[in-house]
Amino acid sequence: PRAARAVANAVASLALTPTLADSTASVKVNGAAVARGSASGAMALNVGANTFTVLVTAQNASTKAYTLVVTRDTPPDTTPPTLSGVGVSGITQTAGTLSATSDEAATGYWILVDRNATAPTAAQVKAGVAYAGVRVVAHGTGAMTAGLAKTFGVSGLMASMGYDLYVVAQDSSDNISTPPTRVLFATKAVVL
Repeated sequence: PRAARAVANAVASLALTPTLADSTASVKVNGAAVARGSASGAMALNVGANTFTVLVTAQNASTKAYTLVVTRDTPPDTTPPTLSGVGVSGITQTAGTLSATSDEAATGYWILVDRNATAPTAAQVKAGVAYAGVRVVAHGTGAMTAGLAKTFGVSGLMASMGYDLYVVAQDSSDNISTPPTRVLFATKAVVL
């Protein structure tokens, strides 16, 4: 017979306490004898599937093997995405294109504020709204594929203006890159 159980990553070891219906039978867990009514010694659990064998030997020397597979969950992801290649290109009088690459699948968030405004926190970039008296000129969000540059259209800008653009990425475990990455740029002047 075979049984399977899953445990959280926090469970690093376990002990088995076999219950025998036959008072004359003996039992071994992974080859080590276990006294009746006692727990086996602690057995380490690796991440992933761990197989344990329980061998019951009756008084007449007949045996029956049981298999227990315990799957230990992977550790939680606590690493925020890392952004690279962050920049603004294709700048016109009223628009530009933000480009950024995340090292893992994530959601990208960006905000645009006037040049030299107070820098936002990662949470403020994600919220995309005015913060601490700072006007948010534009904001956006979008899915980012690991290792591939993602472009975001930035529009609604004014000619001959300096801006600070801040971008962060948040993965599916809610880890967010911090501090926000800052890109400075200016829109083109109006040509008369």
